[in-house]
Amino acid sequence: MAQNWVSQLSNDRYLQGPETQKAVPVIREVVENERAPALAASDIASIHESRIRNGDTSPPLELWRVFCSAIDRFGGELETLDRLIELLRCLSELDVLDANGLAVHSTMNGDTFWRQLPGFSIAFRDAFTGEFIHQIMQTYIVGPNDLYLGVPYVDEIENDGKFEEETRRFYNANIFQARWIINVGQAGPRREWGSAVNFALWHLSDALEYGIARSPMGLRRTELYIPQAAQWIQIAGTVIYKLCRDREKNTGEAVIDIGSTDKAVDGFLFRGEEGFSIERWAFWKERFSQIAGLNLKPHVSQLANAAAQRMVEIEISCS
Repeated sequence: MAQNWVSQLSNDRYLQGPETQKAVPVIREVVENERAPALAASDIASIHESRIRNGDTSPPLELWRVFCSAIDRFGGELETLDRLIELLRCLSELDVLDANGLAVHSTMNGDTFWRQLPGFSIAFRDAFTGEFIHQIMQTYIVGPNDLYLGVPYVDEIENDGKFEEETRRFYNANIFQARWIINVGQAGPRREWGSAVNFALWHLSDALEYGIARSPMGLRRTELYIPQAAQWIQIAGTVIYKLCRDREKNTGEAVIDIGSTDKAVDGFLFRGEEGFSIERWAFWKERFSQIAGLNLKPHVSQLANAAAQRMVEIEISCS
């Protein structure tokens, strides 16, 4: 499977840089558990060292696109995902030294090169969020026999599996960030910790704080967001609870309802404070329970119900 992935990357016109072509086989060996992540990190740093030492300290965006592609393709294999995370963690501990033995800094963020994985969080965001989520909910075929809240049930997108493919991408992206939080957390690059925490807040909010429109689009959106939101709780729920308890990113300001023209939602339901809070945690728990009772695909309802139960367990264990 990994070899097919390498072949596809070799034909990607945006990934033809010589450093990228050398790095892809290294990452493939990590995916297939043929090379230790720490050794792979050293190899990747060596591949890029000449360019960086010669003054080009721009972020290695092609490299990050390769990582995002690997997360997309293999993110459902947790052991593989953890090895990719470990590779990135090890890479963030390396320095590039100039001719005088001084650490070279990234022009992007001013930090020692590799220490904050320059450009990775932006490349990740561009690859897995934003417009592509909107696009995958726009075209659908209505199944003639299924109803949800009195409206036809979404069946397939042009029978090409596009919805399933993009749902997998979104799911795997959130699994990556949740695994990063528990595997690396604040011991790793501060920028990636901040990115992972933001991902948790944004996507739990998107999944649980909007009303569900009585339309096929409402169903589609729910079945896209709930599985990944549930995995945030199952994987990193204890960390998220502690963020809520500690009011992370919470200044006391009221949450802003930015409104939405998205036909898949029916209003913004949460009326608490911005950032993490115990109030928001309780709201999420209640919404998981409510959504579990809707006429969704069975596995989505089961995931929502399990997430609500897990939140109760976390509250008890942290009390």
